[in-house]
Amino acid sequence: MRQTQALPIDLRRHYIAHAAAKRPKLPGNLKQLGAVGPVTRVLPANSQHAIVKVGVTKASTTGGHLAYLQQAGKGADGGRGLLFCPQAAQPRQFAQAAQGDHHQFRLVVSTPDHARLDRTQFIGLFMAQVLRDFGCDVEWVAAHHYDTAHPHTHLVVRGRTTEGKDLYMEKHYLTQGLRARASQMLTWLIGPRQLQQQTKDRQRGQGRGR
Repeated sequence: MRQTQALPIDLRRHYIAHAAAKRPKLPGNLKQLGAVGPVTRVLPANSQHAIVKVGVTKASTTGGHLAYLQQAGKGADGGRGLLFCPQAAQPRQFAQAAQGDHHQFRLVVSTPDHARLDRTQFIGLFMAQVLRDFGCDVEWVAAHHYDTAHPHTHLVVRGRTTEGKDLYMEKHYLTQGLRARASQMLTWLIGPRQLQQQTKDRQRGQGRGR
């Protein structure tokens, strides 16, 4: 079997440096900056699984990113990905307003495909809970993509509240809390996982560990 060669060390350093350059530097520590986001509880074993990937990036590329979300991704009908949320009717204005932000949060939310799942409703409930956790209002846009084996949703969340204050998330909430909220909302919408499916998942995990 042909093995994939590892990237040369200098090339890996280049990619690491390139990614770091896109990441805005914090003007202080998170506590001083008033970071928001509660510490979430451990989810019950029968909770539905959701994956949330988060990136913190500069806001200067907002316009190009929104264009990518509409052009590169496919909607459920095979057409272009459509932006949605209160600001989605005017993506150009959203992008222009966001360019002045110090930073921006870009999320990808992925869930198992389910016949009873209304993805737009799910994302709306998820973001409503996130804003409650923040204790403030923040503008965001989203687009569903069906161009991979697992349907997913891209979200662009501004790094500034509607009151003009910079928004920062606590590290725990950024890395674990968002995923927990997505799982909670998914479980609430379609119900908990069945015991039989939990057993299969556990056995599959044990098989991989051998």
